[in-house]
Formats: sequence, C-alpha cells, structure tokens
Amino acid sequence: ELDLVDSFIAGGLTGFGASFVTSPVELPMVRLQTERILHPDRATSGPLQVARQMVADGGVRALWAGIVPTMHREVWSYATYFAVYYQSRQWLGAGVSAADGKRAEITPLQAFLAGGASGQCGQLIALPIDAMKVRLQTDDVIVPKYRGMMHVARTIYKAEGFGGFFRGLVPVVLRAFPVNGA
Repeated sequence: ELDLVDSFIAGGLTGFGASFVTSPVELPMVRLQTERILHPDRATSGPLQVARQMVADGGVRALWAGIVPTMHREVWSYATYFAVYYQSRQWLGAGVSAADGKRAEITPLQAFLAGGASGQCGQLIALPIDAMKVRLQTDDVIVPKYRGMMHVARTIYKAEGFGGFFRGLVPVVLRAFPVNGA
C-alpha cells in the first residue's frame, strides 16, 4: 500500500512516462487548432496531415517539440492527482485501516468523489503550465517569440497578469470532476 508521498512520486513518474506519448499526439492537434484560428484561409485536412508536415519540415524529432513543458505539466498534474486521490480515499474512509492493515472497500460514490476531486486538483496544477506549453508549441519555428518556459511565463504575466495563466479555469475544473470521477 502506497502512502501519500509514494502516491505523489508514483504519479509524477507516471506523468513523466506519459509525456513521451502525449506530446506527439497532442502537438499536431494544438498546431491544427491554432492554425485554423490564425490562418482560416489555409486548408488543412487534419492532425495526420499536420504531423506529416511537421516530420517533413523538422524530422521525427519535430513531433516532440515542446516536450519539456509537456513533461512539466504531466509530472505535476499526475503527481497531484495521485496524491489527492490517495488522501481523498483516506478522508472518505476508504483507506487502509490502522487496526487490521487492510484496505477498506471503496463504494462507487467514494470513488466518484475521490476521482472528481483529484481531477480538479490535477487540472488546476496543469492549467498554468499548459498556458505556457501551448504558446511554446505554437511559436514560430523560424523567428521564435519565446526563449523558453520562463520567458513565456514572464510574457504572460506582463501582458495578462496572474489571470493569464488560468484562462478557461471554470470550464476546465467543471469538466474535470465528472470526467475523472467516472
């Protein structure tokens, strides 16, 4: 049975591993979404076409552009999710019993509440990192506007204040509860 710290570490390691799969799947989608907003006149059929073009322009490594901010987002959000899920189970009475050392059965309602709360906390941690990640991933490759995550963070803060890191917070957090609780 993992304790709170072990759960946090296990979540972080899970996020680290997941980032290598998430990045090449997510990056073409992010580019496609922003391309349609910035250049509605350009015809793009879908994410596979975007991915093929990225590979043609920059090689296979181009699919992992922005891996560092993706890794930060995944590590911290998964670590938070796992730790909050562990702690929520404890608070809801579905943790390990001190008397006999066995884990209590978790009811569907307890699982829904623990998963929902965990999802909300994980998304809350991920949102500011995601705001930086998307800007880095959609930056011009030839004449980049940003020099790295800290530069993006300073730029967002100067232009939009603290709130710039939390755009879309309400729908993200509202969506996170039922999605992660299910």
